[in-house]
Amino acid sequence: MTDAINCQPKASIIVPVFNEERSIHAVIEALQRQSESSFEVIFADGRSTDRTRAILAEAATQDARIRVIDNPRRLQSAGLNSCLAAASSELLIRLDGHCHIPDDYVERVLDLFASSDAAVVGGTMRAIPAESRTAQAIALANEARWGAGPARFHRDGVAGPADTVYLGSFRRSIVQNLGGWAEDVGVNEDYELNFRVRQAGHTVWLDPDLAVGYEPRTSFKKLAIQYFRYGRSKAVTMTRHPASAKPRQIIPAVGPLGLGVATAVGGPLGGASVLGASGAAVVVGAIADTPKPAPLATRLVAAAAAFTMHWTWSAGFWFGLVRPFPAAKELAPAA
Repeated sequence: MTDAINCQPKASIIVPVFNEERSIHAVIEALQRQSESSFEVIFADGRSTDRTRAILAEAATQDARIRVIDNPRRLQSAGLNSCLAAASSELLIRLDGHCHIPDDYVERVLDLFASSDAAVVGGTMRAIPAESRTAQAIALANEARWGAGPARFHRDGVAGPADTVYLGSFRRSIVQNLGGWAEDVGVNEDYELNFRVRQAGHTVWLDPDLAVGYEPRTSFKKLAIQYFRYGRSKAVTMTRHPASAKPRQIIPAVGPLGLGVATAVGGPLGGASVLGASGAAVVVGAIADTPKPAPLATRLVAAAAAFTMHWTWSAGFWFGLVRPFPAAKELAPAA
């Protein structure tokens, strides 16, 4: 059991969760192993229907640093904003209910803030895939330029200013001054906030040595749903902030348009040629430019995963242009 913190905590760890009973124990245990112990933990539960809330309530009785607050809107961004309002520290460390952090994660984040004036600091994603070939291939595609793209938080690199980071830690006062996380941009809330941070003249700092483990999707169906949501969310962000658009986002966004034109001009054969060229490109990338050693069979499955990622993201992007998320004020709290 951890005694109550009698002084101001050095950081507020904020964690929006929903139905995380499978992994939430591991997150709590990772926090309790941290080399730096002066922090509070605020879980914003989106009214989970599994045992997540009960697990968190029990943990709060055993560790005075843990608080559980309600997130009736069940949006990740709304949960983050609830944590923002409840936090008592100037430094916010964002986690999720299924991430994997090293035992010195909090200490290293505090060191990064102490050694810079950055408004946001963070690191890279490190896949912890299941044993199946599909999960390993999806993880490979997520880390490859021909898969998830050239965003720096997907791979190793040089420390420095960046567009965004994975999860990230924030200076609370700056986030408050900017109005918090947008609640109507889908799952793109961190990138959208980091864009506003940079537009306000502040720095988002990426340290590739600060890695957080994540669990990639284990099936193509789950991957397709994930990237459709990414694409829809990106469309809303790019509509709101045109200057945030990057070539790596614009190119896949025009894919369905090219497919439609090719089909209209050349019929089914024309459309098939566009899909074939897209598939061939990722196969070549998977064979010739793989970020880590992998069997050829796994690379080919990764190419299929990348193909799925590209086209579902593109479909989601166009859907987001037509059907953006409702404004935050229009969303009623869940009953």
